[in-house]
Amino acid sequence: MWDAQYGTRAQLLGGLVVGAPSDLSSTFYNPAWLALEKQPGILLTTKAFEASSITSDEGIGPDGEFESSDISPSPGYFGGKFKTNIDDDEVSIAYSYMQRIQFEYNASGVRVDDNVTPPADGNLWFSGEAFKNVSLSEYWGGVSFAKKIGHNIYGGVTPFGALRNHTQRAQISGNGIDSDQNFAHYYDMAQFSYWHVRVLVKAGIAFDYEPVSFGFTLTTPSLGLFGDGSVHRDNSFARMDNSSPENPEPY
Repeated sequence: MWDAQYGTRAQLLGGLVVGAPSDLSSTFYNPAWLALEKQPGILLTTKAFEASSITSDEGIGPDGEFESSDISPSPGYFGGKFKTNIDDDEVSIAYSYMQRIQFEYNASGVRVDDNVTPPADGNLWFSGEAFKNVSLSEYWGGVSFAKKIGHNIYGGVTPFGALRNHTQRAQISGNGIDSDQNFAHYYDMAQFSYWHVRVLVKAGIAFDYEPVSFGFTLTTPSLGLFGDGSVHRDNSFARMDNSSPENPEPY
């Protein structure tokens, strides 16, 4: 969920740009490098695509394995930068908005016995369903400040606000009947949904000694502000005992 990269250089280098001058994506990787950018600019990334695959060897069924693959656009980034003077110091100010997470997961399974009716030897005829759907997205927006703090040394900070939306639904069913016509049914469904707003800070320091440059970035823990959510839960079980056909006993 956290493998998103922003900007062409960061995508080509797998995000390993904390210690190297980059583009406006420095607002996320290391805001200190913004102080080295001399010109105002705007960065918008929308054309990158990425392939993802999910594989599990613990699924339900004869093989117990499943796999899902997808090709979709990478999370987008939008940012801009300008310079200004504060108390006679030149300060670089930037803004950025990015999609940190876009995750969709859908799984389903249906089993139905081949026999239309239970065989006479007392075996159980069974049908069942199982479904799970997950949707998760998160967006960050922030304002960055960077300046020169020493000889070839630069510092920067980006306070971010983050919005997360998460919905998950699971469902399981059942149905069973044996050769004596005893019937049972089971149903279970759980669902939750929430949104949440929090704040965090990325602070960075950069050292530029051409041809060598390096840097460090610290990401603070998040501080939750507010949010809301709901939880839904269902349970059901039904059984019919036909040991006495004239007077079946429900449970």
